[in-house]
Amino acid sequence: MENYKINFALAKENQLKFSLKELMQKENGIQQLLEISDEVLDLYYKAALHLLDEKRWKDASDAFLFLVLLNPFVHNYWIGAGIAEQSLGNFEQAIQYYVLSQASDSTDPISYAHAFQCCLALDETETAQKFLEEALECCGDKAEFSALKNNLNSYQMEWGASALNPAEEG
Repeated sequence: MENYKINFALAKENQLKFSLKELMQKENGIQQLLEISDEVLDLYYKAALHLLDEKRWKDASDAFLFLVLLNPFVHNYWIGAGIAEQSLGNFEQAIQYYVLSQASDSTDPISYAHAFQCCLALDETETAQKFLEEALECCGDKAEFSALKNNLNSYQMEWGASALNPAEEG
């Protein structure tokens, strides 16, 4: 991938055109300030995905956090950051990223399913249950999420109500 160099002189010129407050309120304000095109941002996204594929979790996390800085309203950037952090074992941080991804798309069951896994890893069963329910609800009857829904239902049945509701254990 071609290296992209940030033109700080241009960024300063743009900062004079727009107030920083105005830029921060726009979906892609920092991206605009630095004059990074959507095409270049897409190249960065593909590179970040490649880092995930290569299991270079820390590098992937850094790449997705850079993308989030440039445009925090892109759902998949938060998901990528969450997956990288989850893979590093940073479950609390991953949950935060998954929750932030839900702010940009609350209908995507992927973020809820990953947050569910993180809560289980942290032994936060009550919160895990809530994320599981949200994931299943978001899956609905959508064909593209049928495999995820089946996996979540299977896991819920295998895991059993006692794991999700420890107070009911005898």
